[in-house]
Amino acid sequence: MKTFSGSLDMSVLICSSSRPLQQSLEALLGAMGCKIVSGADTTASAREQLASQHHDLALIDDSFKASRNDLSALPVPALRLSCEPCGNEPELTKPFRPADLAESMLACVQRPAGNALAASS
Repeated sequence: MKTFSGSLDMSVLICSSSRPLQQSLEALLGAMGCKIVSGADTTASAREQLASQHHDLALIDDSFKASRNDLSALPVPALRLSCEPCGNEPELTKPFRPADLAESMLACVQRPAGNALAASS
């Protein structure tokens, strides 16, 4: 089993309509060394937070209702957290281990620019 050791040292916007999931991810990401962790439950809130604070990555949960265009227009790399794989990159299927989340986050921020996140509209 993979374990995570070290610090991710990145700021993350959690986009989820599920407050319990946001809280769990905030605690997990904090333990992984993320500097600023904030949550958004609407596309407007996500855009506002991205405009006012620096973020390295957005985690987009299934519960976050946004159109494909809304998500692809985010100015940061985005990692989709989904219950069922949809074959679109980048995504991580739930449930996941902390080490898998860390690995997926690092891979996502290292992807070349211009890779849009696909999501259901």
